[in-house]
Amino acid sequence: MPAILSEARVDELSASANALEMVLDVGGEPLPKILRLAGTAEPVILFGPEGGIEADEMKLLESHGWRRSRLASTTLRFETAGIAAVAVCRAMNTEPGN
Repeated sequence: MPAILSEARVDELSASANALEMVLDVGGEPLPKILRLAGTAEPVILFGPEGGIEADEMKLLESHGWRRSRLASTTLRFETAGIAAVAVCRAMNTEPGN
């Protein structure tokens, strides 16, 4: 099962050394494309509030190695994005937290 972590500030985020850190953003690369390159890395998916992640937060995430990834060419609602991202990971057999 995927792990759901507590709310945190962007500068507090960190994942394991074997993590593929991705932040959902409509301007990112397609999630399946990034997952195919993951190898044995564990996918860690961050998605922000309604309205998206602030530009300065996105820059900070990218400077720490997080990759922008997208599920579709349109923005999904907050409550749908996480479920859809886990479904894609499971379909590709790279479930977060497994």
